[in-house]
Amino acid sequence: MFYSALDYWSANQKTLLRIYQAENEDHFWMRVNHAPPRGTMIMNRANLWSGGLGDFRYEDNAFLRWSSICHSVDFGKCWVKYYVDGRKVADQKLVPTWADLCAGRDPPWPKKVTKIVAGQNMVGRLTNINVHSRLLSDQEMLEVTTCNKYLPGDYINWDDQKFTVVGNVTKDTEDGEYSSYCKPVKPWTRLFTMKLSVHPAMNMCQKMNATLAVIADSEREKEFSDYLVPIFETNPNVLKICNIDSFETDGPAMILAQHKTLGTLEEAPVKDPYTGEVITYENWLAGYPNRNFQDKGEYWHTWIWRAGASRMMHRSDTYSLCFVCQGGGSTVPVLRVRGLCQKSQFDRKFVIASNTREVLFLQGDRHSNITYDRAEKVWVMTSMRRMIEYETGGREPGATQPVRAISKAKIETLLLGKQEFTFESDEKCTDEKDFTSKILMTTCPEEDFTCGDGLCVSMAKRCDKIIDCINDSADEEDCNMVQFDQTYKKEFAP
Repeated sequence: MFYSALDYWSANQKTLLRIYQAENEDHFWMRVNHAPPRGTMIMNRANLWSGGLGDFRYEDNAFLRWSSICHSVDFGKCWVKYYVDGRKVADQKLVPTWADLCAGRDPPWPKKVTKIVAGQNMVGRLTNINVHSRLLSDQEMLEVTTCNKYLPGDYINWDDQKFTVVGNVTKDTEDGEYSSYCKPVKPWTRLFTMKLSVHPAMNMCQKMNATLAVIADSEREKEFSDYLVPIFETNPNVLKICNIDSFETDGPAMILAQHKTLGTLEEAPVKDPYTGEVITYENWLAGYPNRNFQDKGEYWHTWIWRAGASRMMHRSDTYSLCFVCQGGGSTVPVLRVRGLCQKSQFDRKFVIASNTREVLFLQGDRHSNITYDRAEKVWVMTSMRRMIEYETGGREPGATQPVRAISKAKIETLLLGKQEFTFESDEKCTDEKDFTSKILMTTCPEEDFTCGDGLCVSMAKRCDKIIDCINDSADEEDCNMVQFDQTYKKEFAP
């Protein structure tokens, strides 16, 4: 049984850890991989045994945050259980490649572990690794991966055993209770470095199965500031993009989902548009609120960072600012691509993989990524799976470059919905070069219909003669009714 608590970033199909034995430090005893989107964990002892520990679905394409992992393998029953951050993602028979280990015997255990090597794609802290010679119960695995219990291992004991951690991940030597440094997973948060007015921003968050940020009390304001300020301090370009510069003030600002209509605060209090709850918390910037706050129409709160402190302002619903979406769960939504051919060299799953720089960056689960080029105002989807050779265009003869596809979709779409791309090539699908094709990118589950702008509609509402895709009516298109003759009997095949 193995579990660890890690603060790291993991790319696709890369080794997280290698654990070496004292008897032969040239060969690792155990290797742990994370291979999205299937989430396969792999153990390996030199060339003696290897294979996947399960064929299960796990949608986190990259751990962009703290993660607590626990998996248990019963070689007697040929069974694996796997928990990540309190969520059971596998409880099933081992894959066939492990059949030779399912003869009622455990794999060989080295006498001593001396070194742990972190994969090149990992950064941050490694807070503990513990390996048990017994199987843990489901309750124990749940408590371990939700930071509610710390179980020292009897084979590898993080507290007592002396070994070296090598790589970009540092060994955490922080003293104190487990709860003081184990970080329970929080709902995901993303800064969007595009300026939208409040209603389009709320619409964008909705497409990501999230909500626009609300600051209802001082604690939430502190959490909001603690999230954003380090980004601004380390990324001057993000600070520049999100800066609000006017005769009144200057500083990075975010639109919030809390608004007030015409009238005094007693007549028309500030409310959370999602819940309808009244928000009484105030932390106004000097000069706010001004009389426009009650003499004119709809106003929305704005968070601003100025002179080393956060304050609140108000703006009209047409004023465009950067914004933050907050999800209801810990898993960042997966953006699925529909419309590529089955053998396309471009990935079909992406996540928003960076919110700490000015570049909007979507990371594919295998070979691709998507970035927004602010200078050219285009989206660039790049595949490293196949390289194409250039002989013209000012490049050296024989030079190779990743294959690309370009979309002129506006930045505020985040490519969600149906968008047109120009592909340099997609050789497994067609011999054409520089061809155009429309593809659909969606966060909707398979059982939902995706509108042309990326909004999700229940499939039960498809072709029900009621328009639910309010911007394009896509849910009521191509809805030909089948008319049956009165003599038709459904009991008999036509």
